[in-house]
Amino acid sequence: PIGFRLWVVHWRNVTVENSIVYFFFYSILIATPLLFATLGEILMEKNGSLNLGVEGTMAIGAIFGYLFAFKTQSLFVGLLAAFIFGGLMGLLYSLLTVTFKANQNVTGLAITIFGVALQLMLGTAFKLPQIELGSKLSKLIASKPFGHLAQIPYLGNIFFKHSALVYLAGALAIFLGIFIKHTKSGAKLRAVGENPAAADAVGIDVDRTRYIYTMIGSGIAGIGGLCIVLTIHNGAWNTLWINGYGWIAVALVIFSNWSPFRAIFASLLFGMLLTLSVHKSVLAAAYPKTLGFLSNESISEVYEMLPFILTAVIIVLSSLGKKKRNQAPASLGLNYFREDR
Repeated sequence: PIGFRLWVVHWRNVTVENSIVYFFFYSILIATPLLFATLGEILMEKNGSLNLGVEGTMAIGAIFGYLFAFKTQSLFVGLLAAFIFGGLMGLLYSLLTVTFKANQNVTGLAITIFGVALQLMLGTAFKLPQIELGSKLSKLIASKPFGHLAQIPYLGNIFFKHSALVYLAGALAIFLGIFIKHTKSGAKLRAVGENPAAADAVGIDVDRTRYIYTMIGSGIAGIGGLCIVLTIHNGAWNTLWINGYGWIAVALVIFSNWSPFRAIFASLLFGMLLTLSVHKSVLAAAYPKTLGFLSNESISEVYEMLPFILTAVIIVLSSLGKKKRNQAPASLGLNYFREDR
């Protein structure tokens, strides 16, 4: 288990009347970095690159995005830095797997070890002091009403009072869903993932395609890491920023059947499960007759396990599926050797 903790939410302030609203509001908040990471991994896997370095890439994006955002007091600069440094991890992965034909699984695991170790080193060995985000940056990442939609009873508080990062993740999911399925460039991307030899035969540069989309996907995962820092941890330096989100994102790719649209709902479901582990006592107190069982401490560990239990179930069900749309890209995890074509 990832030992999930929600650092910035004080559940003792949640009343009976708004407990459900708070539950769904923070489920969306928790789902946002998961969605960024899942979208990045979908983009990489669509070109045949099985990058298990998402956890480390998110850690790298979190570190450098955080420092640049703090230094400049600019959310845009922070996001750009997270994207660039995350993309550099994608460049390293592509250099090793596409150019030097290294094993994709081993390379991804090495990136995860490197990224997480760097985060721990900066936070522990170097004793990096607590950094305050500053009033300007804090205002930029604060949750704000989304126009008149925020006035809708209940739904307004759940969906339309979030940080701009939440809406950015949703917009990116919609864009990537359209791009992959309905554009010429998206068709080339899918062709490389399904049959790189056939794509090469019709003039598609397989290596360049894998380089580009792996770097972009890693950059998006890097933004997901920064999103954890700014929204969940509220800018507080911590050595356990990522703490398993990258691995959950890899599972969510399967859960969503490699679809950016489905990734929205898959991330939200896992966000609800992760939030439940923190919010269960509030729900039990608010609705003792129907949800009182949630306060049973003897099974509290079960709530921590739910995301992983569901992941295992989905993977099994996915492996049993016969339809093409339920299958991974055919060349996923396989290096392409042009001379064998």
